[in-house]
Amino acid sequence: MTRLAVSHLSASLGKRQVLDDVSFGVGAGELVGLIGPNGAGKSTLLRSIMGLLRSKGEIRLDGVRAESLGSRGRARKVAYMAQRREVAWAMSVEALVALGRLPHLERLSPMRASDQAAVDRAMQLMDVTAYRQREATALSGGELARVLAARALAQDTPLLLADEPAAGLDPAHQIGLMQTFRTLADEGRSVLVSTHDLGLAARSCTRLILLDRGRLVADGMPEEVLTPETLRAVYGVNAYFGEAEGGMVVLPVGLSAPI
Repeated sequence: MTRLAVSHLSASLGKRQVLDDVSFGVGAGELVGLIGPNGAGKSTLLRSIMGLLRSKGEIRLDGVRAESLGSRGRARKVAYMAQRREVAWAMSVEALVALGRLPHLERLSPMRASDQAAVDRAMQLMDVTAYRQREATALSGGELARVLAARALAQDTPLLLADEPAAGLDPAHQIGLMQTFRTLADEGRSVLVSTHDLGLAARSCTRLILLDRGRLVADGMPEEVLTPETLRAVYGVNAYFGEAEGGMVVLPVGLSAPI
């Protein structure tokens, strides 16, 4: 089943074209890493899929044109973890995570037992249960990142989009987050996650999509996309390649040419 189908997608920010004729699909059970240098178009791609930016081309969710779903229908199909992490309201962590259930509730109706169970599971997965009654505005940056991840998980959608979700997390929670995404994929859901951490992407993702200057330049298994030649051409770096604990290791170690 193709959860997300992107066809000939182009988008601009002001007069600058950021995405140029990008096409790909994400199937059920896939954890796809979206990689590329700064300015490659990763965030613009995710925001376009969510309908937050105007774009040209076609986006389908479970075979249905995304624009025909409306905001509520789209929110039942796909959850989004934005790169910017801001909370302006002095609400409890539990109340913030519970906002992820709104697409599934009728207007002004209370949460059901199934909604509370989804909230509890999301908080447990993101290791924020102990913060349940704390005010969200009192959290550290890393704590807030995990709480907002829990809100997206509580939405319990077939497709999850995450924009740099591991940024600002300590190593244990970075690994734990990617393991959670892998668990979701193993359960049959689909995850598209952008990241600058090539090591995490190589070890966690079933597939990688590489953007460079707004165009899709590689799409395949991590070992097919992350090659010495590609890293030099796209990122301008040399890298160490190895294997540890049954997974691929990729570590940029130097510049391939002066910046």
